[in-house]
Amino acid sequence: MADDKDYAVVLMEQMRDELRAVHELVADAPKMSDFRRLESGLDEVRADVKVIKSVVRSHSGKLAELDARVSTLEAA
Repeated sequence: MADDKDYAVVLMEQMRDELRAVHELVADAPKMSDFRRLESGLDEVRADVKVIKSVVRSHSGKLAELDARVSTLEAA
């Protein structure tokens, strides 16, 4: 009977230690509000990237046109 109690005590101590370790990991994990804040920041970055892509495409077309015009002038 004493062995059963000792075994139960050891198991409970081990479970307590494991739960404490899990609690520490969860306590250090980022909160959902942090993720939502990051997500809203990423939405802004996505919008900015779309604008940048649009400007680059526009400038790329204009540069190609200018290159063709310069090439024509140089050939003359």
